[in-house]
Amino acid sequence: MGLDLRSGLRAGLTALVLIVGLADCGVVRDPLHPNFLGGDDAAKRVDIYVGGMVAASHPTIVVGRARCPYLIDLSGHHTGRCSLPVTGGQLPVDVSASSGPSGTTSADTLIVRSEAEPRIAAELGASPSRAIVRCPGPAVRVVPNYTTIRCAFT
Repeated sequence: MGLDLRSGLRAGLTALVLIVGLADCGVVRDPLHPNFLGGDDAAKRVDIYVGGMVAASHPTIVVGRARCPYLIDLSGHHTGRCSLPVTGGQLPVDVSASSGPSGTTSADTLIVRSEAEPRIAAELGASPSRAIVRCPGPAVRVVPNYTTIRCAFT
């Protein structure tokens, strides 16, 4: 009963072909350096860094618990998308292995009208007691980054 080197070599090549095949399908983006993050760990990260920042900056906004996919593949500098429920919608948050110390980046912008309108008046150089800025839409909303919102100034 001897060890057949050819069958071992075939098994090794088959495993390599399988890994490369899975990498081509997007299952494992970097088969030599996989980096996975559990959905619960990603959600905790989003809750602490993004949810905590939103709650501290805007005390009138209700912030829910983040929801993330069960498993996020961060291999090869890829990101995973989580969702943070806030008053006015869902704030998408990207989770990565390298986007800052928290590993989170907000994919959209949260607009709180009661805070934005006086800030716009002040940036226009007007006295907040003399100038009135009105922006249409709900009191709190999530919009894609770099969205233009037209406001009235009197």
